[in-house]
Amino acid sequence: MSNLARSYIEIAQMMSQETGTHFTSQNDAMVKSRIDKRIVELRLNNAEEYLSLIKTPGSQEKSELVSLLTTHYTFFMREKNQFEFIVKSLPKIVERIKNSGRNSLKIWCAACSKGDEVYSLAMILKKHLREIDPSFKFEILATDICEKSVKHAQKGVYYWKELQKVPKEYLEGNWYRGSGDIAPFVKVSDELKKFCKFKVHNLIDENSAEYRDKYDIILCRNVFIYFNENQIDKVIKKFSNCVTNKGYLFIGISETLRKHEGFQSLGQSIYFKTNHETKRSVRVRQEQVKKILIVDDSSTVRKLIRKCLTGVPGYEVVGEAVDGADGLEKIKELKPNVITLDINMPKMSGHDVLKNLPKDQSLQAIMISSVSKSDGDIVMRCLEDGAFDYLKKPSFDDIFKFKKALLEKIDLAYSSIVKSKSQKLTSWVGTNNFDFSGSQLITIGASTGGTEAIKQLLMRFPKEFPPVLIVQHIPPVFSTAFANRLNELCPFDVVEATDGEEVKNNTVYIAPGGIHMGVVGKSKLMIKLDSETPIYSGHRPSVDYLFENLAKLKGHKVTAALLTGMGADGAKGLLKLKECDTFTITQDEETSVVYGMPKKAFDLGASCISLPLDKITEQILTRVAKN
Repeated sequence: MSNLARSYIEIAQMMSQETGTHFTSQNDAMVKSRIDKRIVELRLNNAEEYLSLIKTPGSQEKSELVSLLTTHYTFFMREKNQFEFIVKSLPKIVERIKNSGRNSLKIWCAACSKGDEVYSLAMILKKHLREIDPSFKFEILATDICEKSVKHAQKGVYYWKELQKVPKEYLEGNWYRGSGDIAPFVKVSDELKKFCKFKVHNLIDENSAEYRDKYDIILCRNVFIYFNENQIDKVIKKFSNCVTNKGYLFIGISETLRKHEGFQSLGQSIYFKTNHETKRSVRVRQEQVKKILIVDDSSTVRKLIRKCLTGVPGYEVVGEAVDGADGLEKIKELKPNVITLDINMPKMSGHDVLKNLPKDQSLQAIMISSVSKSDGDIVMRCLEDGAFDYLKKPSFDDIFKFKKALLEKIDLAYSSIVKSKSQKLTSWVGTNNFDFSGSQLITIGASTGGTEAIKQLLMRFPKEFPPVLIVQHIPPVFSTAFANRLNELCPFDVVEATDGEEVKNNTVYIAPGGIHMGVVGKSKLMIKLDSETPIYSGHRPSVDYLFENLAKLKGHKVTAALLTGMGADGAKGLLKLKECDTFTITQDEETSVVYGMPKKAFDLGASCISLPLDKITEQILTRVAKN
């Protein structure tokens, strides 16, 4: 800070030593203007007098200086994607904590500022933990180096306009609105505030009690941009020691970590704590590096995909192709393991490339789609013709989310190359007549790999059968195309479910993307769609939501199958169905594209039998057949 007078430099250096905040010459104007403003407020003559005041034993001005030179910009629900990740991960977090013998989630907001982040998180946890398990508790330790900010957070009073973008479902019962002269203000309720404990804390104090405790989640967002690399490394090492195994660390979206020993990056500035080597690092040593070819006519999209993969251990972009014809040439030349394949390209479409892939090469294709209504049908056909999965086209706004999904799908696609592939049906092979008992339902849940798995099951169905209710994790614009494609292939009705329609025999009902599905009624059942309930078990539509709904049915016999898919959605619901005497089936590991959901259910004891995909229809029909 050579452009500043000596007194200003000394004040800034004192601040750096005290708080870890790293000032550069770019901060000169900010430092000088804020100090000068304080000098005027105190009616001092110059910076030398202010420096003397700070150095005076017992002076409280050092605390004021911290508030003066630290940034307090924040707002409610800031970095929404990270909060959505927490909501999606809550079921497995709760399960892990319970398995460890505890019944409370412990969180540290390590740079809470004026409390916006803390109360945002408290509102979210209060709502969603009650939905998962009303007896499960949580506590948030909220700290900041600025005493003034901590006091503001403790007071819990904000302008009403600051909460305008908070969803109503979170506001309800958590805030008191002022009236009259204080109408512009709101105050946090005691019911919400009781979950939050506020305290002044300095992150660079390595001997603080906070570093000796254990936390399931730490949020330290938008702080490291003010620290130098050495200070960041020290704090991260401390965090690594006090985050529980399989816990999480969240930093600011604009921040990156040079070192994150003990943590695995999940993208979106989210880090996962593990006491063991990550699966990815193990795979990098044991297997060849995954070779990826990017096939897309948009230079912007190619650049974004390459950016996501560059520098990530275990991934190598071996080339780029500017259209479908170029892609086929590059595939023969570069021999990639996985290709990202744009659907709409000049000369040759992504679907045409897929149908002309060399038979002598082992590779998987991930389709890149605009996820528009017009793409829905072609995406379904690509999946039928061998595409592994699809992704929405990346943009700069959601690059972190896209990167996480891309790496995930490449890993799964690469792993599936070595799996044995059973013969796929291309036309219906079921029977015309089938005698079954009345008052029955069949239900199926699936995720990654599920569109093709469900198609294979239904191609073996007879023309007559009890109603079938299906949840497949799929975007809203694709669920219609999925139902329409199955309806073309099968000699019975396959429809995207609509709210209030009667559930009939010989009909398959596909849950609309983005909406939960269940049934209501007794002897006569009706479809009940639910767009109000938020993400459940990490998804909407949720398999657990449907299965748990059906477990409450009286007077209907249910047969359930949980197919290929990543995560755990459907496992708990399948267990509830089994406890209600439902016959439950899980797809086996060998034929699952991703052995996640069915494995979780099998491990929970929710599966009566685990079967290869081509044996599941037969088992379902055996169970519903009239004796």
